[in-house]
Amino acid sequence: MKTKIFHIVENFDNKYGGVNVVVKSIVNNINLYKHEVINVKNKLLTISQIKKIFCSKNKKKIIHIHGIFNPTFLFVALLSIFFNIKFTVSSHGNLKEITWKQKGLVSYLFKYTYWNFFAKYILKKAFKVHAVEKIEFNNLKTYFKKNKISTIYHMYNFDNNKTKYKINKNLIFIGRIAALKGIEILIDCFSKIKKLKNFNLVIYGPVVDIDYFNNLRNQIDKKKLNNRILFKKPISGKQKNNILGASWAFVNASKSEVLGFTNFEAARSSLPIIASTNFGLGELKNNGGITVNPTVLNFKRAIEETLKWSLKRRIKNGKKINNFFKKKFSMESAVKKWNRFYEI
Repeated sequence: MKTKIFHIVENFDNKYGGVNVVVKSIVNNINLYKHEVINVKNKLLTISQIKKIFCSKNKKKIIHIHGIFNPTFLFVALLSIFFNIKFTVSSHGNLKEITWKQKGLVSYLFKYTYWNFFAKYILKKAFKVHAVEKIEFNNLKTYFKKNKISTIYHMYNFDNNKTKYKINKNLIFIGRIAALKGIEILIDCFSKIKKLKNFNLVIYGPVVDIDYFNNLRNQIDKKKLNNRILFKKPISGKQKNNILGASWAFVNASKSEVLGFTNFEAARSSLPIIASTNFGLGELKNNGGITVNPTVLNFKRAIEETLKWSLKRRIKNGKKINNFFKKKFSMESAVKKWNRFYEI
């Protein structure tokens, strides 16, 4: 009988971003194991979900907790310890320094108390911890000093996309409209560029923080950039591929993220990437992209550099990005690592 992996995930829905994409990629590609996703809604598990996890007929099972700051995750971990079931943890960037302070003093005090008085004693019982890249690995080492931490990159299928696109002068961002994404940096630096040369900034994604979104709109209105900075609805599938392939560059100023699946999507479409150094993608600067600390001045300089590219240079850089991601993030290697990760 195959070992069954129960993935404990908060708000398992497409609009909630990268964690769900990671979980789906594991479910779809790690075939040595059975998988079931337990969707934690409103920070609670139902009785039927608890029974499904802990009273299932599968004798061989592992519980994989995706995230940190949800009391339900600690509840599941405690039950796992009680029933002598092995569990693993993926923090998905939850323990990065900036996430502790992003929502003010009250949020910080909650997280400080949650981690230091409860979580660190419970989650350290995990038999393995997952990091996405080296920066996160080093960060997690300070929290899980005695645990085995495995670094496994995102799984992504870089199939050969031979479609030829008519490239337009759009810089694009795809992702959730939330404060950690650093969209205000993009808007502010865009407003400071004197020679935009008919370039536009187009932002695609669901609004998950309405106050932040309204502040962004007010910022655009004040700077009189309504015709140059556009918000669009979320995109997916063929439409997303077409937009990625036909754009000038992908700009991502996220303040806290691990690799970022949208960077992978951009690379698949041979779209040059301007990314924050927070992603752990430092090698981009030698492979057709640009990485900078997420400040207005840095992104302004990076965008100004891309605006000077010729079309030929833009296409060449896109190909370099695509080749770099294919070599660096081998699907075959990631699958092998995940198979080993779940070995009991």
